[in-house]
Parts: sequence; structure tokens; C-alpha cells
Amino acid sequence: MQGQNILRTQELRKKRVEELTGTKKQKSVVLESKDKEMTALEQEKKEQDRILNELKKQGKQLNDKMTATRKQLKKVDNAITAAINRALNEARKKAADDANAAKAAAKASAKNNVAVTAPATAPATTTTNPSKTPATVKTVTKKPEESVLLNAENIALNTNFVNNRGSLPWPVDKGYVLMHFGRNQLPNGVDISTTGLTIATDIGTTVKAVFDGTVSNVVYVDDIQVVIIQHGKYFSTYSNLSSASVQRGQTVQRGQAIGKAGANLDGVGAVDFYINDEKSNQDPERWLRRR
Repeated sequence: MQGQNILRTQELRKKRVEELTGTKKQKSVVLESKDKEMTALEQEKKEQDRILNELKKQGKQLNDKMTATRKQLKKVDNAITAAINRALNEARKKAADDANAAKAAAKASAKNNVAVTAPATAPATTTTNPSKTPATVKTVTKKPEESVLLNAENIALNTNFVNNRGSLPWPVDKGYVLMHFGRNQLPNGVDISTTGLTIATDIGTTVKAVFDGTVSNVVYVDDIQVVIIQHGKYFSTYSNLSSASVQRGQTVQRGQAIGKAGANLDGVGAVDFYINDEKSNQDPERWLRRR
């Protein structure tokens, strides 16, 4: 009986050991599974952190790009304003010079007439009686003030430009509008306001003048070129050019090539097109023909 008890005890111990061993194995499997889960979670967190950092990086790059875009647009606006102000100053100076020349000519003519017609012995007859002067004064109705930019040479050009409002050709043959005049909401939800029209087109596309005129200026803004053309008291501007084929003071015709389209800060081919008068920004789409 003792032997049987010993055998039975040994058998129970063996089973217990097996049970413990099985439990240990199960625990090992569970621990191994948990380790795998933890490893997977750690990898998942690392991937999430990587994506988050990438998004933050992209967000910063986007903010930097938007800041750079706004600065560039502001510089173009300043270049347009400077060109208009220079044209106004030159027109005022020319008008003043012409007026002074006319006065000088009138004085010389009057002096010559007096010298020819007045008797040498009676210089007093040339004196006007002050008491009669008020009777000769006439009331003159003041006409509406015209732009100082208009003169005999460009009045017809200005009139033709205005008459072509809504039917001007587009500055590029192919393209689509990326940003309209005024407030634009980009796909990422960011708002940006522009004083012109951004037209997407292939890099290197020929950019053409929309109407006859005189090149007011060709300037560099950062690494792009800007061509400004005067049409009487109106100005058309072509920005984001990789190159310009005209120079200041040159006369251009409607449809004449003035440069090539460049890449914008996103690497997309585009042309920024503006129309201004001496006082305000105009919506270019109201001047261009419908496509």
C-alpha cells in the first residue's frame, strides 16, 4: 500500500509538474504575444510620430510658402505702383514744361506785336485802364479734370482700350485660372487675397501683350521678371515671367510676344496678370474675353 501510495504521489506530482509546465508555457505564449503587441504598438506610435512630424513639417513649409507668396505679390503691387507714379510724375513735368513753353511763346508774341503796333512817342497808350478791367472778365465753367496721363498722342489709344473692355485676348493661348481677383480660398483652407489674376499654363509658354501700348517698365522681383505696359491712363502687368523680350520705352502691339511664363513657388507654370488705372486695381477677368 505504501508503494502504491508512493506511485500515486509520484503520478500526482508528475501531473502537477505537467500542469505547471503547461501553465508556464501558456504564460510564455501570452507574454510573447504581449511583447509582440507592445512591439507593434511601439512601431505604431513611432509611425504616428513620424507622420505627425511630417505633417508639422509640411504645415511649416506651407506657411513659409504662403508667406513668401504674399511677400512676392506685395512686391509686384509695389512695382506697379512705382511705375504708375513715375508715369504720373513724367506726365506732370511734361505738361508743366509745355505750359511754360506756351507762356514764353505767348509773351514773346505779345511783345513783338506791341513793338510793331504801338507808336514810339506814346508808350502810355498801351496801359490798360484798371477801372474797365472787371467788365472784360468772363465766367468760365470748369470742365471735369482729365487724367494727366492723357495727351494728344494717347487719347485715341486710351479710348480704344476702354472700348475693348470685355473682349481683350488672354495673355496666354492655353491655361486655366488658379486664383481670381480678390479673396481666394485654397484647398487647404488658407485665404489669400490678390490684386490680379493667376493663370496656370505650361512653363515656357509665350506671354503676349493684350493691347497696343508702350512698355512702362521691366523689373526683377526676386527671381522673376515683371513687364508693365501703359495704354493711355491704363496699365497691364505680366508677372512671374522667366524671361522678358521687351524693354522700357518700347512700343508693342496687341498679341506681340513679351516674354515666357515661369514657375511659381509651387513649381507650377503660371502668369500673374493685372490691370490698373492711375487710381485703383481693376478685375482683369472683366476686361478679358470669355473662354
